[in-house]
Amino acid sequence: MIGVRTLVQLQNMSIVRKSTTKIVQHAAFERLNGYFAVYKPQDVLPRQVATRVKHALLRDLNALPEGYQESVVSIVPDEARLEHNPSALTAVSVPSIRSHRLVRGPRYKHLKIGIITEGHDLKSSGVMALALRDGVKKVEFYQEARLPSIYTVHGRLGFATFSHDIEGKIVEKSTYDHITKPRLEKVLSGLLRIECIVDLFSFLHRHSGVNIRSQEAYELAARGLLQPSGDIPTLLLDMRCSRFEPPDFEIEIQCLRESAQYLRRVVNNIGLFLKSNAVCIKVRKIQDGPFKLEHSLIRKDWRLDPIIEAVRTCNPLMKTFNLLPLELQKDAVLSQNLVDSNLFREIEDIEEV
Repeated sequence: MIGVRTLVQLQNMSIVRKSTTKIVQHAAFERLNGYFAVYKPQDVLPRQVATRVKHALLRDLNALPEGYQESVVSIVPDEARLEHNPSALTAVSVPSIRSHRLVRGPRYKHLKIGIITEGHDLKSSGVMALALRDGVKKVEFYQEARLPSIYTVHGRLGFATFSHDIEGKIVEKSTYDHITKPRLEKVLSGLLRIECIVDLFSFLHRHSGVNIRSQEAYELAARGLLQPSGDIPTLLLDMRCSRFEPPDFEIEIQCLRESAQYLRRVVNNIGLFLKSNAVCIKVRKIQDGPFKLEHSLIRKDWRLDPIIEAVRTCNPLMKTFNLLPLELQKDAVLSQNLVDSNLFREIEDIEEV
C-alpha cells in the first residue's frame, strides 16, 4: 500500500507540474500590459483596427505551447505485485484530459484593449495608439492631457465637393493657375491667425480656474498645466506647406482636439482664401503625442511578438507624462506653492525676531 507521505509528494509534484503548464503563455500575457501604436490603414474604422489586433493577440497567445500537461494522481492495481498480493495498489501520475485544450477550449478568451488616439475616421490613416490591460485605465487621463497631434494633409486645387474629400459629389470647379507656393504659405499664416483669434488668452482667463496674471498661472504654465477646464474647441497650433506641385499640395498641421473631417474643412477654406477651390485627398496622422510613425506597426506586424516588442519600446515614452487627472495635477502644484510660501514667511519671521 502507498504511504501518506508518498501520496503527498506525488500531489506536490502534480501541483508543480500544473503551474508550469501556463508559464509560456502566462509570461507572454504578462508582457501585454501598457501602450503601443499601430498604423491605421484607410477604409477601416478605429474600432475595427482594435478588434483585429485583439483577435490576433488572442490567436497567437492560445497557439503558444503550454509546456507540461496537467497531471493527476491515480490509484491503480500494482501489476508487479499482483501474483503475491491481488489487492496491491500503487499511485501513478497520469495526464488529465480536463486541462487539454480540445476539452477546455482556448485558455485566453478576453483581453482588455482601448483606443487612445482621437480624431481618426473611416477615411483617415496613420498613427493610432492603443492601450492593453492596465493601460486602459489611463486612456481618459491621456486624452485629458491634450497632447498635440501632427498630420500631413494632401489637397488638390481646382474643384470642391460636398464632403470636402475627393470622393464626394463635385459642386464647383475653378482655375488655380494664379496660385503659387508663397501665396499658399501666406494664406496658411493668415488662416492660422484667424483660427487662433478665438482669443486664447481670454479663453484661458475664463476657463483655467486661476488668475491668468498670477504666480500660480505662471507655475502651471511652466509645467504645461495651464489649460482650460472641460471641453475645448479644436486649436490649430502650426501649419506649413511641405510640398507644392499644382494642382496637388501637402501641408503639415499641428493641432489639438481635432477630427479628420475638421482638417478636410480646413483644406476647403484654404482653397476659398486662395480664390479657388480645394478638396482633401488624404489625411494622415504622423504623430500622436509621444507616438510617431517609427513606433507604429503595419498590418503584417499585428502579431504577438512584434506587439510585445512595441509595448516594451512605447511604455518608457508614456512614463515621461504624469498621467493623472488635470485638476489633481493643478491642485498638487498650487498646494506645493502654498507650502513653499508659508515656509518662506516663517523663515522671514524667525529672521526678524
